[in-house]
Amino acid sequence: MCVTENETFFIDITEKKCPMTTVYVRAKLDTMTSGQRLEVRLRGTETRKNVGTSVRA
Repeated sequence: MCVTENETFFIDITEKKCPMTTVYVRAKLDTMTSGQRLEVRLRGTETRKNVGTSVRA
């Protein structure tokens, strides 16, 4: 499979609970290369805050 620079990936973590939400997002980001995008479907403001903070760190 050929991976393109501008490829977009998607994960749904709406059924996951903290701290696993951050673990799933971080694991996917670690497999990606520069220029690729990740769309994340999540539930709740706390999850959004925690995942966002983790990704920026």
